[in-house]
Amino acid sequence: MLDETLYWQIVHNADANLLHITWKGTAADMPENEFKTHLLRFVELLRATEAKKFLVDASAGHFIMLPHIQEWHDRTIVPQYKAMGIRRIAFVYPDDIAQAMSLDQAFDEKQAQQLLTRFFSSMDEAQAWVKV
Repeated sequence: MLDETLYWQIVHNADANLLHITWKGTAADMPENEFKTHLLRFVELLRATEAKKFLVDASAGHFIMLPHIQEWHDRTIVPQYKAMGIRRIAFVYPDDIAQAMSLDQAFDEKQAQQLLTRFFSSMDEAQAWVKV
């Protein structure tokens, strides 16, 4: 286990050169500032491990990223992903349609479109794709 909080658990898979983030159901209700803090922490973990891919399991729930958070993510987080050479990002959708849409929209922002990102309904499909 690389990191665990009330909202997520992160495991480093060194063999596949990826980080696996599992958002907990509590993430749906986290405060906005806490979400930003978690994403900044995630960037630090990517940098420290030199992982080039990540798998996000949001099936238990995810913070709803309102448009201003999506824009912050695109301005603040995505450039760091690009600078680190992140090659693949796989998401397993949450069941909640609003949460799923906010993830889609966040990665449809201008800079995020330059990342190789895919969304899946099953963990098996996401793992198979991200490990390539």
